[in-house]
Amino acid sequence: IILNGEEVEGRSEELEPFRVFSTRDCGRQAISTSLMKKELSKMKDSDDLFLQLFILYVMGVLLVPSRREDISLSSVYDVTDVADIPKKNWASFCFNELVKCICDHNAYKREYIPGCLLFLELIFLEHANGIFQTIDGSLDLMSWGSGDVELLLTKV
Repeated sequence: IILNGEEVEGRSEELEPFRVFSTRDCGRQAISTSLMKKELSKMKDSDDLFLQLFILYVMGVLLVPSRREDISLSSVYDVTDVADIPKKNWASFCFNELVKCICDHNAYKREYIPGCLLFLELIFLEHANGIFQTIDGSLDLMSWGSGDVELLLTKV
């Protein structure tokens, strides 16, 4: 990690095409996933803006969902360079966000864990091998007992 490098700053002009989808919630600027979905369904061309909106929409509903129906406006910086989108390690990004959400859950005693629940299920199933005799393949997260959740949180 370079400690004496240049400051990393997002350029505000990169955010301009996305401001039409932005909302404010308690001072937090975000992009509405429902507005993005409507705009995506109206778009005729698969240009750079379409790709950026699509990736942001997928981030907001699948990769790093929150309890709100939006995604932070700062996430735009992850998709501003369209050529770099396929080069990003999206799996690590999702996993790191999930771990952050689990840590926040533990620290602040939140009642839910946001983030990519697919990763959460995969982690649970990977570490549940041998603990249960049978595991239903259509695992319902709401059916986890407190012991199951405790075990998962200690493993992660």
